[in-house]
Amino acid sequence: MSTGSTVKFEPGFILDQPPPPGFRMFAWAYIELHGTKYAVIELFEHMARQWEQFLREEGLFVEEPPDWEPSDEA
Repeated sequence: MSTGSTVKFEPGFILDQPPPPGFRMFAWAYIELHGTKYAVIELFEHMARQWEQFLREEGLFVEEPPDWEPSDEA
């Protein structure tokens, strides 16, 4: 297993040309296992869903409202 990061461009583009419409670039961190790269964010989101499901099934997950009140200064 290894980890890494890169910058992804969507859609792809040619460096000496203007960016295409809808162009975006973003940081992408990944874990590589057996030659397959898995996005770190997606992996942690999947793990969080599994934990939530487990805790709900065991009756250990209780949703509580935050203990702060929103400010009127917005």
